Amino acid sequence: MLSNQLKKQSLILAGSVMACASIGSAATVNLPDIQIDSLGHQYFYDMWMGSNAIDGVAIPSGLGTYTTTPFFGHAENGDTISQRVVAPSGSQFSVTRDPAFNSQMFMFSIYWIANSDATSTSAMPTVTFENLVGSAPVISYTFTGVGDVGHVIHAQLQATVSSDFSFTGLAMTYPVNNSPTAGDQTFTIGSSSSVSFGVIGNGDGDVDATLMSLTAVPEPTSLGLLGAIGMIALRRQRLQKR
Repeated sequence: MLSNQLKKQSLILAGSVMACASIGSAATVNLPDIQIDSLGHQYFYDMWMGSNAIDGVAIPSGLGTYTTTPFFGHAENGDTISQRVVAPSGSQFSVTRDPAFNSQMFMFSIYWIANSDATSTSAMPTVTFENLVGSAPVISYTFTGVGDVGHVIHAQLQATVSSDFSFTGLAMTYPVNNSPTAGDQTFTIGSSSSVSFGVIGNGDGDVDATLMSLTAVPEPTSLGLLGAIGMIALRRQRLQKR
């Protein structure tokens, strides 16, 4: 009897150790950064569709240019995927909300692909506009996750632009909530959209405009000077009211 009890306790202990090991094995899978080196611009007007302006990058080739490297690894249930799109050092993405367009959408659609794979699950991502100045666009759609087998890691985002803003990078993190079975493999970047990263504007008239551009990050001294000028202007207004 004592022997059987010891065996049961040993089995329970072994099961607990295995469960702890499984929980502790969850990792953050950091995909290679995608640096946007240049943004391309497209415009067309159609009497039925109106005007359409696009500023961005089409991956793997087409509009704009980018730099990244392949990724070797895999993702398991419980892992966290982390991926970033960044501007070159010293630069930022500057988005302009042009009133000539009825709507402007910020788009992100990037896949890392090792082989064909179906995707049946999506996880809620955490989205961060790094070094954001202004109001971030309002997210209306996301679709992120890992393929059923593990051959594809994907992230899609769509957001409404309501005002001007700037940022130096976009970071997305999301959990792996399915159980892909594939082991380590080499992933290369791809996209399922004509605009992988950028802004699309749509309007009624024949109007063209630049909606997103790469600009230099303002120097701290310049920001301080702008702040001082603003304070002086505010003080003058108060004196005039008196």
